[in-house]
Amino acid sequence: MRSDSTQVSSKSQEQSLAQIAICRPDELRPHPSYLRVGLTIPACKLSALRALGELAFVEPLTITRDRMIIDGYARWALAKEFKRPILHCLEYELSTAEALERLLQRHRRSNGLNDFSRIMLALDLEPAFADKALSNQQIGGRQKGWSNLTKAEQVHVRSEIAKAAAVSAGNVTKVKQLKDTCVRELIDALYNDEISIHWTWKLRNTSPEDQLDALGRLRFEKGLKMEIRQRVARWRKQGAPAPQNAEDIVARLNGLGREELNAVPVSVVKSHEPGIFITEVLARMIGWEQPRLCNQSTSCDNSPRVPETFGTRTESDKRPATI
Repeated sequence: MRSDSTQVSSKSQEQSLAQIAICRPDELRPHPSYLRVGLTIPACKLSALRALGELAFVEPLTITRDRMIIDGYARWALAKEFKRPILHCLEYELSTAEALERLLQRHRRSNGLNDFSRIMLALDLEPAFADKALSNQQIGGRQKGWSNLTKAEQVHVRSEIAKAAAVSAGNVTKVKQLKDTCVRELIDALYNDEISIHWTWKLRNTSPEDQLDALGRLRFEKGLKMEIRQRVARWRKQGAPAPQNAEDIVARLNGLGREELNAVPVSVVKSHEPGIFITEVLARMIGWEQPRLCNQSTSCDNSPRVPETFGTRTESDKRPATI
């Protein structure tokens, strides 16, 4: 088996010759980095493959000579579920590091792994890239290790990681800085593509309580916007006339008497986009019969509240991945 520290380039991967192999599902195993990150197959991906039946297994899996899976995790999971006796595979002679690079290359597509997941996988290549940088110095007797790399060499290693993950070097730096300081809920949200790397990175030095609070507020705002869009879409489908813009709302408010206007309280709702939110009572007052935006299951007081389930883990430790 070739050393991880000497064979990590894409060029060597492409020069590897594939052989056709027939394997039992129980002979195959995930890549160690795949297990470390804890990725799993999304249910929608498995459902789509189940619908294909035998056609789901037309394309062979990509594996290494020692039966480590590079591409085809969903088909492998389905084969075990169906108790399928064999799987057709394309077998490559690749080291663990080379296999990880090939895995990352295969899952840059839009329905593959997101940026954060690819970076977390690619960070396992850091020792191999660092060893390669040190060996290139050709300085005898120098002890190997990340701390012995010069600033320029560290930047080069970071760039190689970014290249393997198909992301910017800046995002690699941000992930390295946030992954050990952010709470588990934020990390899970990153894996699920719920929040951005930059948004999370800005919270890295805040307390766990502040991180959870920020995530709760973001989820509340997203949920509120989605609820409003859905209800407005249903209302528009019913053909009810609606104010076209803020000017229309202001014109209708001007039509109210002074006493009516003085009786209307004003509250500020935090949002990243400009907008006007009115209660259904005020809507009726200005002649806009909008359907209820708030029902018995929705909080309608003047201050947004974090859902009761926020701050507790309701998902599995596994991360969904389309691979």
